[in-house]
Amino acid sequence: MKPFLRSAFALFALAALGLSAPALRAADEPLKINLSFHGNGSVLGNQTHVENRYNFKTRKMESALVTDSGRKQFNGSGYVEIAGNNARIKLPSPMVPLLSGGNGGWFMVNDLWVNDDEITGLVRINALNKPKLRIDRRSGQITLEGGFADFSGQCDLIRSDAPQRRF
Repeated sequence: MKPFLRSAFALFALAALGLSAPALRAADEPLKINLSFHGNGSVLGNQTHVENRYNFKTRKMESALVTDSGRKQFNGSGYVEIAGNNARIKLPSPMVPLLSGGNGGWFMVNDLWVNDDEITGLVRINALNKPKLRIDRRSGQITLEGGFADFSGQCDLIRSDAPQRRF
């Protein structure tokens, strides 16, 4: 029997017996999730202001520049894109320092872990600032903790098949 006929006969026999290549299931397709999120957080910041103080040595009022550091509250929004084993996040602008490795505000999510209940990873903003990302897939809660900022908010799924207009 010729090789072509042998392979055709084998495929026909498998099809007749109901044995065929398994169909591609939804779980076998690469994961693709696009999320928008909004919420509030706090960033470490410095504030410089002029302060008048009494100098006990000179017995006079003096002006001085004073720098206070502390946390500033903010509201913000951003996006998360997950495609297969890769993810990236666009952080709210108050969380992005002047010296950062982001590409247009987008940062790669390292150590990505996705399961049925949560999505976790590490966002490297710069060498010193690497907050931990956690998204609860059941409640939609997103948290970014660590580094110089903290953020907590709510995620919404962006559907590609959704109409472009609201009304």
